[in-house]
Amino acid sequence: MRIAGGSVDIISADDAIHSDLEGVITGGELSIDAGDDAFHAETKLVIDEGNVEIISCVEGYEAQEVIVNGGTSNITASDDALNAAVADLSDDEGTNEAAGAQDSGAAAASEGAPEPPSGDMPNGADMPGGAEGAPEPPSGDMPSSAPDAAAESGEFAGRGGMRGDMGGGPGGMSEVSEACLLQINGGTLIINAGGDGVDSNGSLEINGGIVLVNGPDSGADSALDYELSATVSGGSVLMLGSAGMAETFTGGEQPFATVMASGQAGQNVAVVDGQGNVLVSLNAEKAFDQVIASSPQMSEGGTYSVVIGGTPQSADVYGFAESGSISGGSATEVTASTTPTQVGGMGGMRGGGLGGFERGAGPGGMQA
Repeated sequence: MRIAGGSVDIISADDAIHSDLEGVITGGELSIDAGDDAFHAETKLVIDEGNVEIISCVEGYEAQEVIVNGGTSNITASDDALNAAVADLSDDEGTNEAAGAQDSGAAAASEGAPEPPSGDMPNGADMPGGAEGAPEPPSGDMPSSAPDAAAESGEFAGRGGMRGDMGGGPGGMSEVSEACLLQINGGTLIINAGGDGVDSNGSLEINGGIVLVNGPDSGADSALDYELSATVSGGSVLMLGSAGMAETFTGGEQPFATVMASGQAGQNVAVVDGQGNVLVSLNAEKAFDQVIASSPQMSEGGTYSVVIGGTPQSADVYGFAESGSISGGSATEVTASTTPTQVGGMGGMRGGGLGGFERGAGPGGMQA
């Protein structure tokens, strides 16, 4: 599946756009109202450019590898907004047979038929083929910080304390795989999720862009969810969610901070430096208990404040700002770090400890 431009407006009772193999969006104006997934690809889904407005869906972007390189995506989902899940390439779904038929019939295609682009997929991931026509799943190359040995030994716990190859959300099991990768390299993501905001059954990387997440207000999900590792090495990141299954990053090259602080729908949440300059901010769409933030303006060991209920002077319609001052609100002091540190007492927290975690004052000065 490839969308390279134009205006696309879809109302669907099931998946709005579905590929049994790969998908890429390189441009266009898209409006999606889906009864199930907005965009579903089994092996890889790449967002390079384009303006995507997902008005309603169960899950927004789903594939074994979800790669966001650019564009603007505004996603409202009843479940996970971004989900890297193990591909289903079983024969009983007809996927392998269909792929073989596609390859074997390529020579018979008309001379004027366009060939799929070979350069649109990152990291050398051309359109799938192979001697027998069966698609090869992504190699699942993990970032240098990925804990392969730790994952094999079960060092990283899945939700609910489950360890080893299988981990799962409350009430069920989800398949864990090193092939699952959720990677954000650029663009703007504005997320409002009823389930997990960004979710990977393997690893998660944020290397650039703007990532603003209004996660769930229930205790069964979280703004950030992963099974193996989650790193941040660039970009402006602000995630709000519930504390019941709260997680934070495991590391990366850019400092991050996590604080358990509560707020209500309609309040602005901003991270400011010692001079009162806003680094990143967002308007809350629902009640929250946890804030995760990272910014290129943060330094290792630096002290910052999470301000809830203030008014950033240069905020846009989403309450987002990366500069300017702020007035009003209640502040909680946090320390940013690239090194996770374990803080006890949070049964729902996992992922190798809490980098820059503080149990500070919420609005009104009450200690969490």
